[in-house]
Amino acid sequence: MKPLSLLFCCTQNNKFSVTALAAAVEHDAALAAVRMRFPQPEDMAAEAALAFNEGGRVICAFSFFTADAPSAQKTALDLRKRFGDKIFLMAGGPHATALAQETLELGFDAAGIGEGEISFPSFLRKFIAGENWRECAGFAFIKDGRFHFTGRAPVTNLDEFFPIAPKSGRYSAIEISRGCPNACAFCQVTRLAGSVPRYRSVEKICEAADIMAQVGMRDFRAVSPNAFAYGSPDGKKLNLSELERLLAGLRAVLGQKGKIFLGTFPSEVRPEHVTPQTIALVRKYADNDNLVIGAQSGSERILTRTNRGHGVPEIFTAAELCLKNGIIPNFDFIFGLPGETAEDARQSLSVITRLAKAGARIHAHTFMPLPGTPLWKEKCGDISAYDIKELRTLSATGRLYGIWHRQKAIADATAKRFGKAA
Repeated sequence: MKPLSLLFCCTQNNKFSVTALAAAVEHDAALAAVRMRFPQPEDMAAEAALAFNEGGRVICAFSFFTADAPSAQKTALDLRKRFGDKIFLMAGGPHATALAQETLELGFDAAGIGEGEISFPSFLRKFIAGENWRECAGFAFIKDGRFHFTGRAPVTNLDEFFPIAPKSGRYSAIEISRGCPNACAFCQVTRLAGSVPRYRSVEKICEAADIMAQVGMRDFRAVSPNAFAYGSPDGKKLNLSELERLLAGLRAVLGQKGKIFLGTFPSEVRPEHVTPQTIALVRKYADNDNLVIGAQSGSERILTRTNRGHGVPEIFTAAELCLKNGIIPNFDFIFGLPGETAEDARQSLSVITRLAKAGARIHAHTFMPLPGTPLWKEKCGDISAYDIKELRTLSATGRLYGIWHRQKAIADATAKRFGKAA
């Protein structure tokens, strides 16, 4: 069998997924001879040429969001132009999962659908052996001019796969949970990972944290759609004992010199889960002096329409609890959610202003349609109904931050690319 070089196209936005896939490859003894490389997009062609010179076959793997699809396509087409059919181009991630056929039409040979820890190593084993990889679950491809999908791969048991890839030197924030029961209308998480939350065990999380600590990485950060719900059977009712067991276990591993960050990016929390008890656990075990909390709108009507599962009072309660306990609340807000009226925008701005005056910070976004969500076909975000002067004033004082003013252009460009009305 010819040796195989696997090149992951690495960007700032896919670092967590690349690490998870690399860890899955390391986990599979049958793939021990696979040579993995992790170049940036601009270095892909040079690394592929080097891999070909070393002999064997080359797979270039891409994982990307919809907004990143144009740059991924450019890199893929450049590789195809230079190496022709000698190179195999694989796509995965949120965009490929939601728009598989469109992704293949960008120039990729195959698209991985959904989670990749099981399906991707299975594909590699078939590919290396010269067998029919199209029999593997979790992939889409075009053959004889027709689109084919092999069906979803089994759902990943997080404890069966390591969240880091030590042999490859790939370390990142550790994914502690996957899936979300809330199914917010603008969010892809439930559509990609399911509505039943799954958790990596305390023991496996601490094992990974210990390995990172041994190489000098003593800051723990979590990946989770809702960190305070860790261990909850349904993702909605808190499991405080399991959450404390996680934090206490991490503190035992990291010691007092290590730092634990929970409830900050990339593990925000929901406002109704900011309680005296969860705040107390943060103060007792963690090192972050702030929390990132998903508010999204200050309009009760829009919160209901987008299936948020909480109201405005929970937002203010979360702010009060944080500030009373010396923690700075950072609230995510999305401007221009579909169906938002001038009155909804006024209500949101009123809530934002009150929160900022109380001492909170606002992380502002403009609505960007995401494929696979109920709002994918809706009009892109519009910030014209907001008092832009007031928003810029808050920004100048440091109370509001984010690239909300640029996201509208990104959303419009995405809409134009996929034939949607902007």
